[in-house]
Amino acid sequence: MTTAGEKFAAKNARMTFDKSGRVSAHATMSSESRSRPPVPDLLRVFGWAERFELLDCIGSGAMGQVWRAREIRSRGHKPVADEVSASVPDHRLAAAATMGRIVALKMLDPSRVGDEQTLARLDIEAATLMKLREAGSHANVVPILDFKLTESHACLVMEFIPGLNLKKWCEAHRLGLMERVRLIAQVARASGWFHALGIVHRDLKPANILVNAVTHQPVIVDFSIAKLDDSLPITLTNEALGTAPYMAPEQIDRMRGEISPATDVYALGATLYELLTQVHPHPGDLTQVVRRHAEEVRPAPPSALNPEVPRDLECIVLKALSHRPTDRYANGAALAEDLERFLAGQPVQARPISRLTHLARQARRKPALTTALAACVALGVFALWNFRRQTAQRERFALQTQLTTAMQHGTWSIENLDKSEAALADLTRFSPALAGAVRQRLHDDIVRDMEIRLQQNHLLDEDFAWLRSTADWLRPRLPDQAARLESLITERLGRWETQAELRSPFADLHGLFPRSHVHVVEGLLRVRHEYLSSNPPGIVVTDAVSVPMEINTVFVAEGGSFHHLALGFAHANALIEARLYKACHTAGTIRKSVSSGSLDPQSYILYFTLNGEFHHGIHIPDARLLDQPFRLTLWVEREWAEVTLNHQWHLRLDSPFALGSSQPDNFCRISWPSDISLKELTLRTRRSNTSTPLEQADLLAAQGRWAAARRLYEDLRGDPQFGSEADCKIGQCWWREGEHVAALAQWEKVIRRPTSPWRDRCLLMLSMQSLLSRDWEATFRYLDMLPDHLPPSTLQLVDFHLFKDFSKVLSNTGLGIAQPRIDPVEVRLVAKTFQVLQTPPLELANRLGMAHHFARQDEEAERLYQKGLSARDQFSKDPGSVLAATNCLDQWCRLIPSEKERRLSDTLDRWRGAINGQAVWHMEQARRAAREQNLRAAITSVRKAREITPDKLDNRLHTSLWLLEGMLYRMQGAEDRAQSAWRKAQEIAATVTMRHPLHLFDCILLHSLIRNWDLETAGDVLTTLASRHLNPNERPAAQLAFDRAFLTDPAWLTTFNAVLQDERGRQLATDYALCLDPPRELVQRYHHLLFEHYFLVAAPARAWGVGVAAPARAWQSLASPEQTSRVRGIVNQLVTEMATNPRGEIAHLYAYLRSWNDPAAAQILFDQTYPYSPALIENMKWLLQQRHHR
Repeated sequence: MTTAGEKFAAKNARMTFDKSGRVSAHATMSSESRSRPPVPDLLRVFGWAERFELLDCIGSGAMGQVWRAREIRSRGHKPVADEVSASVPDHRLAAAATMGRIVALKMLDPSRVGDEQTLARLDIEAATLMKLREAGSHANVVPILDFKLTESHACLVMEFIPGLNLKKWCEAHRLGLMERVRLIAQVARASGWFHALGIVHRDLKPANILVNAVTHQPVIVDFSIAKLDDSLPITLTNEALGTAPYMAPEQIDRMRGEISPATDVYALGATLYELLTQVHPHPGDLTQVVRRHAEEVRPAPPSALNPEVPRDLECIVLKALSHRPTDRYANGAALAEDLERFLAGQPVQARPISRLTHLARQARRKPALTTALAACVALGVFALWNFRRQTAQRERFALQTQLTTAMQHGTWSIENLDKSEAALADLTRFSPALAGAVRQRLHDDIVRDMEIRLQQNHLLDEDFAWLRSTADWLRPRLPDQAARLESLITERLGRWETQAELRSPFADLHGLFPRSHVHVVEGLLRVRHEYLSSNPPGIVVTDAVSVPMEINTVFVAEGGSFHHLALGFAHANALIEARLYKACHTAGTIRKSVSSGSLDPQSYILYFTLNGEFHHGIHIPDARLLDQPFRLTLWVEREWAEVTLNHQWHLRLDSPFALGSSQPDNFCRISWPSDISLKELTLRTRRSNTSTPLEQADLLAAQGRWAAARRLYEDLRGDPQFGSEADCKIGQCWWREGEHVAALAQWEKVIRRPTSPWRDRCLLMLSMQSLLSRDWEATFRYLDMLPDHLPPSTLQLVDFHLFKDFSKVLSNTGLGIAQPRIDPVEVRLVAKTFQVLQTPPLELANRLGMAHHFARQDEEAERLYQKGLSARDQFSKDPGSVLAATNCLDQWCRLIPSEKERRLSDTLDRWRGAINGQAVWHMEQARRAAREQNLRAAITSVRKAREITPDKLDNRLHTSLWLLEGMLYRMQGAEDRAQSAWRKAQEIAATVTMRHPLHLFDCILLHSLIRNWDLETAGDVLTTLASRHLNPNERPAAQLAFDRAFLTDPAWLTTFNAVLQDERGRQLATDYALCLDPPRELVQRYHHLLFEHYFLVAAPARAWGVGVAAPARAWQSLASPEQTSRVRGIVNQLVTEMATNPRGEIAHLYAYLRSWNDPAAAQILFDQTYPYSPALIENMKWLLQQRHHR
């Protein structure tokens, strides 16, 4: 059968260039292609209508379309050989497909059906990817899963890469220079891999390099115009030979050289140049690019456009962009090596072509026009011109950076605005068009900041002052916008009226305080001692206070004598109070509620009470808080109350009732000790006739009248001031009404709009729901759209009950280390979520460090530990943080020996001062000594660790110390002392309540070493470990499944008691205690020994001559050496695939173990299909047949 590539190569067509800068050819459409089916119908052409469900089109080009699809049925049919091109030799690779997997389908555009040119392109791409697959695989090259080619249709099935293209990824994540270089180095290394296989990509560019949102690794895609050593030159007559800004000179003019790996090097150089400078090395349309290549015009040095580009990196980029292939790096591997040298701080090999060399080449090309003297003059003139040009470029770049930085950071001040205006005037001299665009962005940014400020619930005097001054600045530049904003400012000012304002000399108290209760001392208002002696409930400020209200106070206090202060508001028989107490005067139950650790007695606690009962609070660690006058403000809205301290510490209370407006029994009061002086007080209330429709809707929502509130919110759609907030709250109303689908659809609409706090809130709600439903792809998509850190104000807007469910899901991630495999996608997703939620680094390391390790992400685990443990002094007084740090230290020591990791060794030294840190330090010293065979020093170090006061030492750590000490005794030959130490470890372990999976694994080893497993112990330790990572409602079913698989067969107890008694088991126990291997490998080895012992010794196959009832001492000799070897190989296959196969499920393993003693279940098992390698499935079936003697 003639391939599409051969048919196409036999034709003649003319290569042209389109206006977009891509090489293309205009060919007439054949009559066959005029009748084109819709894309979904093409799946039926391939027989894939029942296999794939098309989700959405994620990309399209001149040649075809790329669809995101879900595999809804595992492929069970045989490939149709006669439909497939002979250029693709192996089409059985689709057998690895699995149901539910998201894939990418690249197929012809419906307008190109039957187009032989396009078919040939897909044929070449498939052949290229197939050749790469045959050579193995590379993490940075997209893998092909399946391919079909017929006379008129073609389709590639590839792994779906969630994420963004390289340029968008760098911009969205604001990557620094080194991170961008590191990504290109990975891409260059991958291109070096396929260069060695004789493949040239020919279209490397940011759009064809995707960064995986899960792994954060770059992946090269689109090999549609790749060149193989043995492929036909079909692209001479086809479109899309390359993309102009990234095309090497030899791609445009074949007289300059052959297409080679150096062609891809040029494209990578152009890509890196763009990432560093934000412009192409040869800007302009294709005609200009061709001319610059023909004249060998060199691109501007990257440092001229971005002064942060180091000289060595600039040399690398310019070498990769050399006009002559021989001047570039030979291939991607050579480029990667030089980039890696730069990243490591080592000297690079790149050296720029000298001016003389460049000039000499020009002279050879035009000898009649160049003489030595002219060359010297030209060189001097060029040097002067180039110096001025680079100076101008640097100045322009500095001005752009100044303006961009101003727009990204902080609040606009009049001084900053004037500086920005001056910078714009300077920028106009270089580029009026650019200055105009930046000026428009600047004005839009100012307007947006003012609108966001006006949407805040409460505006202080300084807020209004800023709004007025900014509006004055904006008036001559944008008069219409300034007028609109000024009207909004006036409207906001008119909503509130000041009921009373007290300041020195306090001549008029406006009736707020009885004169008999207060007096003026040195310009400050104080409470009289005789009034305090009567112990009243507090000074009533006023009565009949309407809601909303604000009481703003400034006090002066002596920090040493300060006891407490309280602002309260009473309404409808309910009293809300905001109280500020010094920690030493606060009740112990309240101190424990706001912090799990010990508090500095001189620090402060701010908290709310409701009807005299503590509600919630925050700890303020600043012991010098009262050294200056401090401002305490209480706001009361209809649906919530909020207190702020010095505009820095905020506390919010959702009201349990919907507050009305004015009530005759409303009042405010201050509990005001005599050693505190009042400096200022302002009482403001909202005018009764100024409630906005949004506030009216909020009141209905606070009363639980969701449908009525939603209707009012819907009336505000499109409102320039409240539209985004209203749209977000419409979704919340739908959710509270039980219409979850409508709520999610509403939030989806909001996230398509420009950035705002309400858009962030909707993104967070959507990501929560996606995570709860375990839709990892959607969760990543939403989280990537959020900023790296959400402000507390956004987090406070999230529904409390949803947030609570969300936190439960996150808290259990990574605790399933007994599972054969932890999903790396889930771990990375949860890590990203914790980052967005501003989780402290130490807590993040404690929660997810070991999860990253078991998900085979060791570098990330070590990075988390290093960052979390970097600030020891910050946690020295907080027992909860010290305990988390102890866990991190212990886990890090288990990952890698400290003698091999300097960062770990230095961290241990820093934490040695803490009690638990000191114990971990001594324990690691003991392990190091034991690893060096110095057992005496090892035992001495362990004993020093145990000499630490036991009641201050975490019992999980105490258990590990006794486990290690027992192993050291065994290594000395003192088995009795070892057993005694292990029994002591078991006694301590029994007192631990918070059982981390690593501690549970310590317990498993202890029981196996002592050989005292029984059903009660197994039911406690093993089932807990097996379900530790699940939510409470999921655990009973998981524990029942585990019990049915393991604890119903007495042979398993025999296995657990015997697994560490032979030579290999004893070595595993030693390696575990001394941390000679990381936990992931040790757990896999334990699983390996368990299954091997069970299948060969505890419950052997009946076909080997003896039934299950045979004496245990006879079981060792049941299997022949060949059978034993095969079983061990099968177990190795099983453990390895369960640990690495993302489609593997623990339920499959449980079902197999149940069938070991149940022939009927075994028969059912034989009839099922499973997503494992055929060799493993056949071997496991053989083992069952041996067991049941079939």
